[in-house]
Order: sequence, then C-alpha cells, then structure tokens
Amino acid sequence: MKKQLLIGAMMALTSLMSYAQAVPKIHVSVTDKQCEPMALHVAAGKTQFIIKNNSMRALEWEILNGVMVVAERENIAPGFYQKMTVNLEPGEYQTTCGLLTNPHGSLTVSGAHDYQIKPQDLVAIAAEYKFYMIVKTRQLHAWLQQGGTAVPPDMQSAYYSLRSLIPAYGQEAPPDYLAPLDLPQLTEQVARWQKTVRNHTLSLAQLNSQIIRVLSQPLSPQTQWSGVYTNVAKWIDIVMPLSQKLDAAQAQKLSSDLEHWRQHHTAKARLALQHQIMQWVKRLQQENRS
Repeated sequence: MKKQLLIGAMMALTSLMSYAQAVPKIHVSVTDKQCEPMALHVAAGKTQFIIKNNSMRALEWEILNGVMVVAERENIAPGFYQKMTVNLEPGEYQTTCGLLTNPHGSLTVSGAHDYQIKPQDLVAIAAEYKFYMIVKTRQLHAWLQQGGTAVPPDMQSAYYSLRSLIPAYGQEAPPDYLAPLDLPQLTEQVARWQKTVRNHTLSLAQLNSQIIRVLSQPLSPQTQWSGVYTNVAKWIDIVMPLSQKLDAAQAQKLSSDLEHWRQHHTAKARLALQHQIMQWVKRLQQENRS
C-alpha cells in the first residue's frame, strides 16, 4: 500500500513538473519609471509572468484590455516578486508599470486561437452599429428642429454617413439635399431615414457588403469623405474585439490601414483598406462555417 502511494505521489509530481515546464515564463521588472521590457510578445494560451518589483514602493501589475483588467498581482513589495499564470486569447493588451503616471507597456498575444465564434458575437456587432446609426439620425433631426440654415461640419459628416449606408436597406442611393441645401426635402428625407433605421436592423452580411461597396467609390468633397471615414472607423471599432480574438495580426493591420487612409486621402490608401476589410470578412465567413 505504501509503495502504491509513493508511486502515485511520484507520478503526480512528475505531471506537475511537466506542466510547469510546458507553460512559458516571462520575466518582468518594474522600476520607478517603467516596465522592463516595455513590449512583451507571447503566444496565445497559458503564460506565467514573473513580476519583480525593482522600485522603491509596493506596487501592483495588471494586464489590461482597454479599461478592463484581465489579470493582476497586488502588493508586490520592493525587492520581491510574484508569479501569475494567465490564459490569454490573441489580441493587443496593455500592462501597468507601477505609478499611474508611468507609461503603459504593451503585450501582444499572437498565434493559433481556439476561440469559437458565437451567434451573439455577430448579433452584437449588428446591434451596436444600428445604435450608431440611430444616434446619427437623432443628431440630424435635432439640428433640423432648430431651424438653422448654416450646416456645421459635424452635421455634414452625419448626413453623408447615413446617405452612404441607406442603400444597404435595399433602397436606391438617396439624392443629396444638403448641397445645395433644400430644407423641406432634407427634413422629409431625414424623417424617412429615422424610421428605416429604427424599424429595420441590417444583418452583419448586409453591413459588411455596404462598407466594402462605399470604399470602392471615389469620395469627394471632404465632407463626403469625412462621413464615410466615420462609418468605416466605427465599423472597425466595433469588430475589433472579435478580430483580436481571431487574428491579432489582422486586427492590427485593420487599424494601421485605417490610420493610413486618415492621413492620406488617396485612392491607393482607400483600396488597401477595402482589401483588408474584404480579407477580414472572408476570414469571418470561414471561421463561422467551421
């Protein structure tokens, strides 16, 4: 009996040692001014972080996803370290580095993922974009109720945002009643848009197709570009959490191509972004079928 217990204990110890060896270990030093290193790169899955406090005061170390705390270790005394094992999905994260005034570090998690797309992921994207469009129609309606004739830039952007998306509902491209300004027609048009957006929800496929379609067309003047840019930027903002779970590198490319188009209003930049969005939609379709 004692022999069997000894063998069992040895097997458990061996298994535990194998597990410990299999989990990658990342050492992080936190000084009074920053983390060392400031940029971390790990593969998706479990990673053990060993955090050493090389500052003059007790601190905590956190992994952040936006404003959400993914994992943390608190009250690490000066000169001591703590260990933290975290199971991370692909994406871009941040790390705290001691004092609140210190810059955040970056944590990139890449590699194969095991995230399975859920129906609510796709529904949430469509629902959030619908709310975005409802807000745009409300902004335009409120401005028209004020009876002004001068069109401020934010209302121009809101108008051309909606005007570029309405065809996704199966309607023809609406006429432009903003340039030149035709207040009676514009008021009726915005009222119809409010009803359409409130009573109908675009599927994610319809939304994706329209975003790709508007990027295939030349955009001028600046007011129209601003409206379409706002739509595309909002779409990327909404799909980003899911994109990071599926492919962190592709998510980063979406962001960088959008920023490049913002800085360079060229056809080349616009079409490069369109191509990247098409690749993302294709990836989404493949993942959703698997």
